[in-house]
Amino acid sequence: MVLWSVHGRNPEVNKGLDLMYAVPGLTAAVYEETVREACEWAVPHLSAYALTLEEGVPLAMRGLALPNDDEVRTAYAATIDMLEAAGYCHYELSNFAAADNHRSRHNNKYWHYVPYLGLGPAAHSFDGTERWENIPDVAHYCATVSRGSMPVRASETISEKTMLTERLMLGLRDLSSGVLMQDLDRAAGGSFATQYAVPLRELSQQGLVTLTDGRLRLTYEGRFLHTAIVREFV
Repeated sequence: MVLWSVHGRNPEVNKGLDLMYAVPGLTAAVYEETVREACEWAVPHLSAYALTLEEGVPLAMRGLALPNDDEVRTAYAATIDMLEAAGYCHYELSNFAAADNHRSRHNNKYWHYVPYLGLGPAAHSFDGTERWENIPDVAHYCATVSRGSMPVRASETISEKTMLTERLMLGLRDLSSGVLMQDLDRAAGGSFATQYAVPLRELSQQGLVTLTDGRLRLTYEGRFLHTAIVREFV
């Protein structure tokens, strides 16, 4: 069975559909037919994710065997190729838009390390150097706010190493803009290109990244190795 969700019922509102591949028992033929159907619906925004199982969740406890890496890559490649052939822009690793005005503006903040404020129980916030999360329990949260205290459960100051890793990890997810080298320079405390000349050269020679217009971007092949590429720098 293929899982999807369509957000919003108003025809004037931008809609998104979520696809899930690499699901045990899901054949390539059934999944690809679902992608074709999504294209026929002309959904403005599509997201596609491989199923992952966290330790302790019911599905993981059932001992389901997930598809292997080659099968995941094949399904992901089919998703990219079919949607791009249908006119969608693969603007972020897991997201496709029919036009620029259908791209996610909300998630764009996270990919580019923009500060954000979360309000309410369990909400998370980030000011550029520090990250914190609110108390998740509603009653405890309300009681804390009523006392005039900040309802913060935990916080952390982002170290330079963490900031550099996150800027790379999040920025490279944006396939259109990539990550700005100036931002990497600030996070690295100097010239990123000089400090990481070896991995930059090797990844470029392997055809996995490009460095143009002051931005580091993933290539088509790099899309399949995002996590491994980030690890080359940390």
